Amino acid sequence: MIYRVAIALTFLLLIPGCSEPGHDGRLTRIEETIPESPEEALSCLDSINYESLTDADKQYFDFLTIKSQDKAFIRHTSDSLILKVIEREDKNTNKERYAETLYYGARVYHDLGDLPTALNYYQNALDILTEEGGDISLRGSILSQIGDLLNTLRLYEQAIPYVEEVIMADSVSKDSVNLMYDTELLGSIHLHVKNYDSAELLFNKSKEFAKRTALADTTRHNLYLAAIKYYKGQIDSALNLIRPTMLNIDSISRNTALAYACHIYRQASIPDTALMYAYELLHSKNPHNRKT
Repeated sequence: MIYRVAIALTFLLLIPGCSEPGHDGRLTRIEETIPESPEEALSCLDSINYESLTDADKQYFDFLTIKSQDKAFIRHTSDSLILKVIEREDKNTNKERYAETLYYGARVYHDLGDLPTALNYYQNALDILTEEGGDISLRGSILSQIGDLLNTLRLYEQAIPYVEEVIMADSVSKDSVNLMYDTELLGSIHLHVKNYDSAELLFNKSKEFAKRTALADTTRHNLYLAAIKYYKGQIDSALNLIRPTMLNIDSISRNTALAYACHIYRQASIPDTALMYAYELLHSKNPHNRKT
């Protein structure tokens, strides 16, 4: 990683002539690296003397910092920087850049747990892109995030149109990875509103996308398919799905899996296993699903 960063820094120093007019060439090259390696972009930003930049480049630097952190899945813990960036970008004639800034504002508030503010920023960004046209990928990200947020707020019926729209966009662009995740999201929403047949169809589709991409295993899909079988009263099928799931489920989803396993094994008249999973769930450091 150090070697790759050193090469990137040398490359940035050698090609100032490729910059966007009015911007430091190092910054425009860093933005190009963000989609593939946001961590490397952050390292390159750290190498730049912020105080030596012009006011315009400081604004650009701050924008790239927020963008790189978000793409690197670094949790946002403060809104001070993004508010400064939004205030500056509001005066920018590049409306697409302003829409992207609002999107990152939404991501910040999403991480901070202020979901109504996040939803407002997402919607404002979407409105700008709808009016201006522009970045299809950004529009898809916004639609997916709105759907996920509405799902979290249990506004399931409102979430469905947003997720259906982004799935159509994923299909047109042949984006298999996002198609997998967005189809899974729609399946979870239908599960919440007890549309079990629709949910089962969607999770099976998402599972097939996961197999094709080879970027994700199907364990989580099997977990939710087991839950659907449980709710539909098909306990033998639920057991067949939950058994291998409990061996392979990741730590993030384990408490959800434990909760469903408790119900399924109890309903299957296998109380010892149900009790074993119940004890594990009860003593988990994560309180999620402890009520079960």
